[in-house]
Amino acid sequence: MYPASLSPAMAAATRKANIKQKPFMLTMFNRLNFNLYPTKPKQVEVVALPILWECLKAGVADSEIRKAVTEFAKGLQQLMGERALLDQASMEVDPPRKKLLESLIR
Repeated sequence: MYPASLSPAMAAATRKANIKQKPFMLTMFNRLNFNLYPTKPKQVEVVALPILWECLKAGVADSEIRKAVTEFAKGLQQLMGERALLDQASMEVDPPRKKLLESLIR
């Protein structure tokens, strides 16, 4: 199956995942993003970034969630580049959340 068709469904499932499912879903979504980005970079940005912003806003107190969000953020950093990711974060999240993102990807 083509990754572009799976991306919106995977994003919706990741959004709705509970605290126990979320780390697994973020890991699977990250893998999908790596397969999709070479052919559809804009789709990855449009679908994956809002999930990252939601995770940052919800907080990363749980160690499993923190690890999964860190891997997800680092995956997007590898795909998009650090500067592009942080520029997007400046427009979407408040300064404390942006600092949290910076600490996760560095």
